[in-house]
Amino acid sequence: PFFMEETVQVLLDEGALVRDGAAVRLTKALGELKIPPTVQAILAARIDRLPADEKDLLQALAVMGKEFQQSLVRAVTAKSDDELNRMLGNLQLAEFIYEQPAVGDVEYSFKHALTQEVAYNSVLVERRRLLHRRTGAAIESLYRVRLEDHYADLARHYRLSDDAAKAVEYLRLAAEQAVWRSAYSEAAADLMAAIALVGGLPEGTDRLRVELALHTAEGSVAMVLHGIGSQERERAFERVCEISERLGDTTSLLRGSIFLSSLYIARGEPLRAREICRQHLGLAEQSGAVEILALAHWTIGLSTLFCGDLNEARTLFREWMVRFEAAPQGAFPANLSVTAPGHCCLAVHLLGGISEALKLCQESLACARALNHQFTLGMVLISAGWLYQVRREPEAVREVADAVMAIGEEHGFSEWLELGRSLHGWALAELGDTARGVAEMEAAIAGFVPIGGVPRQAFAVAMLAKGYEKLGRIDQAIVMLDDQRVRIQRSGERLDETELCRVKGELLIARDGPGSIDGESCLRKAIEIAQRQAAKWWELRATVSLARMLASEGRGDEARAMLAEIYGQFTEGFDTADLKDAKALLDSLNK
Repeated sequence: PFFMEETVQVLLDEGALVRDGAAVRLTKALGELKIPPTVQAILAARIDRLPADEKDLLQALAVMGKEFQQSLVRAVTAKSDDELNRMLGNLQLAEFIYEQPAVGDVEYSFKHALTQEVAYNSVLVERRRLLHRRTGAAIESLYRVRLEDHYADLARHYRLSDDAAKAVEYLRLAAEQAVWRSAYSEAAADLMAAIALVGGLPEGTDRLRVELALHTAEGSVAMVLHGIGSQERERAFERVCEISERLGDTTSLLRGSIFLSSLYIARGEPLRAREICRQHLGLAEQSGAVEILALAHWTIGLSTLFCGDLNEARTLFREWMVRFEAAPQGAFPANLSVTAPGHCCLAVHLLGGISEALKLCQESLACARALNHQFTLGMVLISAGWLYQVRREPEAVREVADAVMAIGEEHGFSEWLELGRSLHGWALAELGDTARGVAEMEAAIAGFVPIGGVPRQAFAVAMLAKGYEKLGRIDQAIVMLDDQRVRIQRSGERLDETELCRVKGELLIARDGPGSIDGESCLRKAIEIAQRQAAKWWELRATVSLARMLASEGRGDEARAMLAEIYGQFTEGFDTADLKDAKALLDSLNK
């Protein structure tokens, strides 16, 4: 329809078609008509036939955008109202633009995006840059009271002008706004454009400070889009550290170094992350920057959790929640005050605080939903999924996983998408859809690699190994578990070491029979590790596995004694699957 409309219009412009009352008639024979072959060519021909002043105005309007207010047109063109109204009226009659309702001003829009595109492309490059700069200046002047409402437009106009300094500034501001809207892909594009332009600024300290701010923001956005352990995030914060050293900016150097240390948490090296962060802690205290102190202590707490030092992790998170609850967030893309209880709940649960852990988890979820910040919500949902998984509540895990994956897909959060898929696969396998669940867990674990890794990969592999057992792929599962044992011995990510040993023990017993010496050895090793970590929950689970094996071999008294001892240490949580299993086994051994 648009092609036909423009064809008719070009014929009217040429006089080859004239209106005759309510009808139209041709003034030339069909063979004499010269109709351009494309709609772009038709539009270009029509624009070329405009009077010079109207053509100039249409081109200026195309630079301003698809929609524009008359006050902005007046400011950019500096024409009188009478002259401007006449030309705008003629462009409306020619059906290039049309007027649309607006509050407090007259607003216009191009009839079609293609019309704007052809008009824009007809403007010479130098004039186009000048018009973009004039439009940017006009927006600054007209809307100076609420300039933040126009950052995106200002970024676009100055980026396409010859004013690199203003382009970089507004691109940065537009990126910050995009982050708060959870529009991270948009923010990344703005930051990339700004970084590309920053080289055009005069050399010196000011340029370095601008570049420092851009790369700090880039690193935070990369964490969201590519993962905490991603190479994109690593490159950004390495540049932050390099610039900070050149500037002698200790605070920024500390921030960058602590962000780099958190890479190792995602890459399954929490011990390294904790050591690096602790090295910086003294300087962070001296700096007095609360944001950096909060980030340093949070990173130490999280790495301590993944190292398997549960009592220390619980203490660190409790202290963090008292000391830094109202700390500024700085460059970290999640609200740490909201996520901290969610991380703490896993340590609390494994230590035996069943009710407290669930309460912390639910409080963290409620705060995250009220905050309505999608990246924070995703992080809290992952923590909740881990807790429900440890509690063996597949329906709850599937619900959480669905929410995490929806957030990941909608906003491009790679890490949340893969972690959510891992949780969802486990839930499916537990609920009976084993083949599909295993396939999802496999895809998720493969997806951990391009994003630089994720915390608790060993646990994800252990849960996949249980799925393999159901499918009869026991030898493959054992090889996977052995690979993970080697990895965590090297990396120090020992939080889930007990589960690796326990699951391997069960697999060996399933393959070799109840009398498996290696299977029993693995289960006893699991109990020993759990006791060393004070992980009563892991100890309970491993003891149930060992007690079942012993009972099947006629060693019921030994099984009953060890199970009664660990079961007697619990005073709550008797409605959970693990404690129910323990009680049922204990009752059968007491008969």
